[in-house]
Amino acid sequence: MARFSILHMVELCAILTVVFLGGEPAMRVVTIEEARGQLNDLLASVLQGEKVFIRTEQGMVQLTAMPAVRPRQFGSARGMVKLGEDFDAPLEDFLPYLS
Repeated sequence: MARFSILHMVELCAILTVVFLGGEPAMRVVTIEEARGQLNDLLASVLQGEKVFIRTEQGMVQLTAMPAVRPRQFGSARGMVKLGEDFDAPLEDFLPYLS
């Protein structure tokens, strides 16, 4: 029985996508040497939604686009929380502990 690594399975899925669906694979597998030379192109592809895998001696690495993090805007919840007038009044259950 033949054994396939994850790398072979990923490449096989890409080939099957092209053969059976008739389109371009939505993923690309490159070696580490190729990735060094075309990093800008790979990053642009990832930002457009393409899956990019880099094959290394230790295994496969996937490039993933992270959503942009917005800086915090202080005061954005102002007016959304209302506190009662007696918010900081001592609770009746704790009166014996306060004496």
